[in-house]
Amino acid sequence: MLVYILTFLIASLSATCAQSSYTKSKILFLFFSIVTILVPSLIAGLRSDTVGTDMNYYLLEIYDNAATYSDKSQILTDPIYEPVFLMIIFCGLNIFKSLWGILFLLELVNMTLVYSALFLLKKKLNIGVAIAIYLFLFFNDSLNLMRQHIAVSFCFFSFACLYRKKYAGSGIAYAIALFAHSTSFIFVLPLAVFELFRRGILKINSSIMKLYWIGLPLSLLLVDFFLTTLISIGVVSDKYMRYLTSENESGTRFPSSFFFFFIVFFVFGVYVLNKIPRTWNLLNLKNIIKEKDSVSFVRDFFIFDIYSVVVVGLATLVSLWIYRMNIYFQVMLVGLFPIVFKRLKPQDLKLGQSIFFILLFFYWLWTFIHSNNGETYPYHSEILGI
Repeated sequence: MLVYILTFLIASLSATCAQSSYTKSKILFLFFSIVTILVPSLIAGLRSDTVGTDMNYYLLEIYDNAATYSDKSQILTDPIYEPVFLMIIFCGLNIFKSLWGILFLLELVNMTLVYSALFLLKKKLNIGVAIAIYLFLFFNDSLNLMRQHIAVSFCFFSFACLYRKKYAGSGIAYAIALFAHSTSFIFVLPLAVFELFRRGILKINSSIMKLYWIGLPLSLLLVDFFLTTLISIGVVSDKYMRYLTSENESGTRFPSSFFFFFIVFFVFGVYVLNKIPRTWNLLNLKNIIKEKDSVSFVRDFFIFDIYSVVVVGLATLVSLWIYRMNIYFQVMLVGLFPIVFKRLKPQDLKLGQSIFFILLFFYWLWTFIHSNNGETYPYHSEILGI
């Protein structure tokens, strides 16, 4: 457990130092940026092949098969796995010629994309805080769901580009995400809602959003129908048949306490929104005053996203497949929580962040250490002697 905590602390502090040194010293900025990206990537890369459930499920198989290829480019012709993931495997084999190199490169892609996305938003948030949130929420998960987290990272970068109105970059990043993991199709929803809120086409108290508040939980009753439809039209692979509620033991893999944290985060989000200026007040939705920088739409999107995280997260009790969908809503919180934190009054900021990170730590502790979801604990590394 200590190796994870030290990794998170070093990366978060380095990110904070990188942001503060950006205008003062480019050399220091570059050094701290490299540390932020490199430390988690090395910890991921130097782990044993027993860390992460999906290691044995597909990565070791791909790696072992590669040893039989006379031409390593044959990896790219594998019809089962997504081309972006296979391309990273191919590059890892050719550059590092080892399993550890592949694992390192996979996490390097994740960390580079997430850090770059946060750097695009550097005027809106504290990068160190955002990196800490990302690592506690997703680092362990990325050691397990390696394919999907490549897509999640590209999606988050796509969101950052969209926030900065870099529409070409956003579109390209999202297109790559679609070829990294089929589940990323769901990310079009938060992207579209964000832009519609920003343009004023969609309002938080509009009829469409009221329909969403009611329709989202009701739609989860049709999980099997939606999943079989997506499989039949080729949006997702038929391997997801195993996630039908009739084919698995519902959400019993995940203890009920896991979902308690989704509720806590929602309640905490309400607390935060009621501590920032009047135009962000959650209880004052009908009286949104347009601010100079038009940030009220971010408040609205925050409400949309955290509601989606809670409802879709709880639906994992019905189907494990839903958990994969929820990651695309959860990752938005990596940027959204730090953005709303920055709008807190100084006297509320320290208390708010302290409470949040205590909750976040216990979420990580329960989910990845106590329950060992993804089988990433304990951390093993023959190379590091851990």
